[in-house]
Amino acid sequence: MLGVYLSGCCLLFGQAPSPTQSDSPETGQVLVKTKRFSVGLRGRGLPLKSFSTMQNRTTLTTTTTPAPVRDWTFTTASHSTSWGIGPAVEYQVTPAWTITAELLYSRLRYTKVTSIYWGTDDSTTTTDERSKMFRTEDTRGVLWDVPLLVHHRGLAASGPLSKVYVAAGASLRTVTNVRSSTLTQGPDNSSSTDKTTTQPSRRNVVGAVVGLGFRIVDDFRINWTPEIRYTRWAGSTFGLDSTMSPRNQLEVGMAFTF
Repeated sequence: MLGVYLSGCCLLFGQAPSPTQSDSPETGQVLVKTKRFSVGLRGRGLPLKSFSTMQNRTTLTTTTTPAPVRDWTFTTASHSTSWGIGPAVEYQVTPAWTITAELLYSRLRYTKVTSIYWGTDDSTTTTDERSKMFRTEDTRGVLWDVPLLVHHRGLAASGPLSKVYVAAGASLRTVTNVRSSTLTQGPDNSSSTDKTTTQPSRRNVVGAVVGLGFRIVDDFRINWTPEIRYTRWAGSTFGLDSTMSPRNQLEVGMAFTF
């Protein structure tokens, strides 16, 4: 999905900061003031689950201790949103260089089913006679990404490439408001529910970010910025069995400021 990308990239590379005008009381001449700071919104879309906040995954394992031997199957399905949105602040250093800071909100949700089998299976039948237990975990939370980027416009002095910019920097991710509910079904068909919260592997993770964008200014001086970004996280927010937050993230979308 292409997120509607609302970002504070007001004066992105390729043009000087938008001027404001006022009259000098002494000379009557028009004075041009450069606007350095700007604020706005940024939205993003995460088109691929394998390059987003959570992915679908299945893992298998067998344990021998404690007895008896058990076969485990872990299956995680992501229900996280494929979009994010948040405010942004920008400082125009020069016409070619810009610094941006953002606070982006995303919803995280996944379900994880754990199947456990033990005992002896009669190979002459089509039914699995082993004892079995199932656990279904539903976990939800909120992800906050705080990217700090330097943007540079310098691919060309004029023409279409003069509107293209590159970006690089770092991002901090933290997870909050984590809630879990786990339903356990025993071999005797009994069931129970546990509200113990699943703990993240890493509550805070840093990542390196690179990006490529294109800046358009319309007749109303509104800035439109299609952009693609790639983030490489230093670790996984969740990283146990089949529940694995991808370390590679790809996002696309559109920004506008006014």
